[in-house]
Amino acid sequence: MYYYPQYTDQSGKSETDYFKSLYSEKLDNTKAPPPRLRYAILAQPRTGSELVSAHLRRQGIGIPLEYFHRSSILILGTRWSCLDPDGKVNFGRYCRELERRRTTPSAAFGLKVTMPQISWLTGNNMDAAAGILESYDKILVMRRRDTLRQALSLMRALYTGQWHIIAGDEQKPVLTADVKLTFDRVTYCWARVLSQERDMARVEAALTPGKLRTVWYEDLLDPRTMPAITEWLCAGSGVRPQPAPDHALPMKGDSREADAILKAYMDYIGVDPL
Repeated sequence: MYYYPQYTDQSGKSETDYFKSLYSEKLDNTKAPPPRLRYAILAQPRTGSELVSAHLRRQGIGIPLEYFHRSSILILGTRWSCLDPDGKVNFGRYCRELERRRTTPSAAFGLKVTMPQISWLTGNNMDAAAGILESYDKILVMRRRDTLRQALSLMRALYTGQWHIIAGDEQKPVLTADVKLTFDRVTYCWARVLSQERDMARVEAALTPGKLRTVWYEDLLDPRTMPAITEWLCAGSGVRPQPAPDHALPMKGDSREADAILKAYMDYIGVDPL
């Protein structure tokens, strides 16, 4: 059962409650000024985009969430009376209401969209995807250098239903009696990551270079990264941070299970089948 985008009753209770509150009506605001900064976070899954989004929410620089997830569009579009007579969400009206209701008092509007979501939204038309993103003032492009670790993280999230670890939740383990099934899932996720990277590169090539900034997952541990992102987004817009520290930051999980799966997987693919 979906409570809201991508989080199900498999997710941790703190994760479910936190994101449910973020998509709830209590964060709708129709009194904010028109946005002076409109930005998008274009992300490969499992690249730290939620950590960056939470940081920006804490700074009061927009409320970036996955507003283009198909569940978001349906849930929020219905709440904001964006349905056509046939019951389908009018996307143009939805986007207008989205900006009207989710711009912060600092006059910043932000959203996060993953490659699977933009592909679904445009029928896998990367030129159309670039057209949507080009309408934003600035675009953060989030990637991960270690794509195998990224695939492992994606496999874990898909298998356990836990996408982020929020304080109060325990990390869910990947438990299976069939080790080869785990390897098959990793291989599938790795192929998916690499395919989405090719699509992301196509979209990126069609965008105005001055609007783009690439952020690498591996650089998020550097204490200089988040302030640099904030400074770059706000530059030239007149937008200033207005701290809202009640937004939770996702916690880094225990890597020992992933390390063990990675070692076993590398041994598996390194075996000469002959």
